[in-house]
Amino acid sequence: MDMEAVAKRIRDARIAQHMTQEDLAAKADISLTHMGVIERAAKVPSLTTFVAIANALNMTADSLLLDVVNKSAEQEATLLGRMVSQEAPEQQRKILKVVEVLLEKE
Repeated sequence: MDMEAVAKRIRDARIAQHMTQEDLAAKADISLTHMGVIERAAKVPSLTTFVAIANALNMTADSLLLDVVNKSAEQEATLLGRMVSQEAPEQQRKILKVVEVLLEKE
């Protein structure tokens, strides 16, 4: 498993939510030291700890494992659809235009 990618996603999510390592450790009910080694990718968390971190960040486990878990094209399309659907209609139109350009065949 690419623990560095998972650790980076955890750290980025924590920072995006304006949480300190101490805040996240407290919410996940783990020690600050343990949180630090997880974010540095020095240690792989147990499944229980990983789920506690995901819950503390209010994120799904698959979103934290996005770079690690092999997904089918259908799962990728579903994820893309969810991401786009959260945008405003004007932004959705812009995204669609970009995708159309990317998919143009020469």
